[in-house]
Amino acid sequence: MQKQIDKAIKECEYLETGNRKLLNDINILEAKIRELMNTGKNEISSGELLQVLSKFQGYRIDVKTITVGEYFDLINIYKKQNNG
Repeated sequence: MQKQIDKAIKECEYLETGNRKLLNDINILEAKIRELMNTGKNEISSGELLQVLSKFQGYRIDVKTITVGEYFDLINIYKKQNNG
């Protein structure tokens, strides 16, 4: 519940300021909310997935510097190379 409140606050801040960095924060909170909702469904966490992607890329991916767009692009590239 707290994550949803934090997301709503960030959305309000974005509407007031127009600061585009807040959009990245909002996307991160949305991912965390989805992760919490999927707990117990035999899915790996975003942290575990980031470790797999780091091994795939051959270097450590810093969770504080990767954007949400880059994260999902890496997932899509990984899926394409391992499923086809």
